[in-house]
Formats: sequence, C-alpha cells, structure tokens
Amino acid sequence: EHGPWLQPVPPVLPITQIRAEMGGSWVEGGFDPAPVYAGLRCPILCVWGAADQVLPVEESRQQLEQALRASRHSDYQLQVVPNATHLLYIPSPNPEGILAETMHTHLHNVALAPGVCALLADWAATRVPGLK
Repeated sequence: EHGPWLQPVPPVLPITQIRAEMGGSWVEGGFDPAPVYAGLRCPILCVWGAADQVLPVEESRQQLEQALRASRHSDYQLQVVPNATHLLYIPSPNPEGILAETMHTHLHNVALAPGVCALLADWAATRVPGLK
C-alpha cells in the first residue's frame, strides 16, 4: 500500500542496481538537489525545519547555497524555521495508539510551525504577479 516509486522494506532491488538505474541522482541512498536547483532560472525558496531528523539541515543549506552562488542564480531564499520538523510541523509529543507515519500522513495532531504560512505567502506575494 505504498507509492509505486517507493521500494518496500527491505528493498526488492539490490543497491547496486538502484544506483545503476538512477544514475547520478542516487548518491549513497539520497538525492542531491543542488545541481537541479543550480540549473533553474526561476525564483527559488527552500525551507528547512531546524528540528529536522531526516537530513542534516545546515549541511544541506550550505551545499545548496554554494551551488546557487556558483551558478550565479539571482533570486533565491534559503530559510531555516526554528523548532520545525522535516515537514515543517511543530514537533508533537509521541502519539499514543497511532503510528507516527499515520499521524503525519493523515495530519492527526500536527500543526505547521509558527511563521511557516506567512513565510510562504510573503515570498510568493513578492515574486508572483497579481498576488500582492
């Protein structure tokens, strides 16, 4: 009952085959978005939660900023939201009687961190014609 693009656990395919098929987008089990973002010419907003336990926030931010600067991208904003999780939620207490994955998938007992909606709206309003 998961998306067709996701591997079941344990994976059906060996990691060597996944790497071979995914080419350069598969780096030790992760995807490096920096080259993709560096190739864009539209305004970019990237937001991380400071309490992210999925990826290293500061390292990710630094690598992306380095790639955007090297590509001379002219309009980007990289923002870290204090006390927010990977999905920009407020860290919630451990759920009782429900799996954490279910809690987030069904938005049970979760809320966006303070300021996230305003950040997104303000950024879009300054870059998308007609939103002001």
